[in-house]
Amino acid sequence: MIIKLKIRKKTPKYKGLILISLLTSILTYTVNNSVRFYGDDFFYKRFTSGGFLYFLARHRQHYFLANGRVIVHLLATCFLGLSPILWRIANSLMLGGIVYFGARTASIGNKNGSASAGAIFAASLGFLNISVTRQSVYWLTGSFNYVYPLLMLLIYWWFLSAEGEKSRVLPVFAFLSAATTEQVSLMTFGLTILYFLENMVFGKSKRKMIYAVCLTASVAGMLSVLCAPSVLYRASIENAHGTGFALIKYNIRNQVIAFMFSGIMAPYHLMAMLSAIGTIISAQGVKLKNKNGVLFLSVSTFLFWLWQVLPGNTGSTAKAGRPALLLYFLTGLLYFASLVYAAFVRYLEDKNAAPFYALLLCFGSQIMMVVSPVYGPRNLLCAIIMLALYAGFMMPPLNRISIPAVFGVFLCFLLSL
Repeated sequence: MIIKLKIRKKTPKYKGLILISLLTSILTYTVNNSVRFYGDDFFYKRFTSGGFLYFLARHRQHYFLANGRVIVHLLATCFLGLSPILWRIANSLMLGGIVYFGARTASIGNKNGSASAGAIFAASLGFLNISVTRQSVYWLTGSFNYVYPLLMLLIYWWFLSAEGEKSRVLPVFAFLSAATTEQVSLMTFGLTILYFLENMVFGKSKRKMIYAVCLTASVAGMLSVLCAPSVLYRASIENAHGTGFALIKYNIRNQVIAFMFSGIMAPYHLMAMLSAIGTIISAQGVKLKNKNGVLFLSVSTFLFWLWQVLPGNTGSTAKAGRPALLLYFLTGLLYFASLVYAAFVRYLEDKNAAPFYALLLCFGSQIMMVVSPVYGPRNLLCAIIMLALYAGFMMPPLNRISIPAVFGVFLCFLLSL
């Protein structure tokens, strides 16, 4: 009887999260079950039309002429050669894995908030705009270019935050996460640098070498993608909107509108900003200078942003001139500053810098794309998952039972419909 009591006491409170993750996999399977091959699927399926040597030769050619995403396209072509039902199961499990590992990462030190964080991730995936899902989530080739890399990143992040220096598999996941796509490889490298600085430079870690090994592994994975012979060649043949500064200027305008003021991103920004404002208002046990001033600025920025994303104003935002664009850019900076301030408040309360890291990776995932010849809604998925992670860190602790947080999340999405 004593043994049973001890086992129960040590059992983690993740039953709710496991249930939410399984439901996510089951519900997304119903969508995956209706997905058929299209687009690049037919091109990559030809890799499996010959023998094993032909398969390797096509991938070698692809690495030199298309891109450096070796692992990603190996997985995609392998599943294209198998029964489609296997991909449908795999993709559903990957989406459920994003919910599980994202929520576990967000609830480090707060096991009671894992189910709420899981609900945040499940809602974030469930309400994804179709312009995002058709290019990244519910498409065989696209899923391995966007869903799989994000899953690897979240698994790696969970091992970094939960296991840290104790885990021997950290370098393995550092490499697997970095050796995926250009966007996620840079995010993995950035995350590793942040934990490297936190633990080796500013921290008191006893086994600092593991972070150095992770940094080396992430650099190796990143270089395998970014330094592939095909990267510059592909950039030269893409149908880009100009070159050099003309391309950067076009991308900045396009990305500010797509990232900050589009209906695709509206519910996620709404969720993040409400989490930040709630954190600032409910701050206890910490001394904050100019709290009322910061709160006024945050609420004002939030209201101006909300006015811009209302259905009647999104069209005028897209056609805005230079003065209006500068105002929108300033709004984005103030919005970012508000989220950073709230993350700082949370850091003062529980010494967890991860919400700040999520913000850096969210905005960094978009800033890195200003030099890309191709940018589309699919490139917003990384930012969406990082905002969900930020809200997963910030929202559940606002209430002991976390139920208002869950209802608040769904209200954010319902208001955006």
